[in-house]
Amino acid sequence: MFTISDSQTDDLVRSFNIEVKMLQEGYIPKSVEEHLKVSIRTVGSPIFSCASFVGMHDIATEDCFHWVSSEPKMVQALSVILRLVDDLQSYEVIFLILYTLKYDNI
Repeated sequence: MFTISDSQTDDLVRSFNIEVKMLQEGYIPKSVEEHLKVSIRTVGSPIFSCASFVGMHDIATEDCFHWVSSEPKMVQALSVILRLVDDLQSYEVIFLILYTLKYDNI
């Protein structure tokens, strides 16, 4: 189990580093697909899905951990949904801040 979470942690940190590098270089992805290639990894769904089995004690077998760590379509879909919801919420907050700054001074 620890090797599974270690590899997922490595992948998560590697993806965060790629996002930071893109930000520092001022790089803006050309498409949603390009954005999701990196940002979908930073949602952390695989590692949190794996961690959710830890509290199940005897119910969760080693096969459960291997299944989740193989990132089945269900975990991939969860990652996409969480990333897009997070991006949408971030966009809404930025929009509200800019709107308030612009029209609050009228």
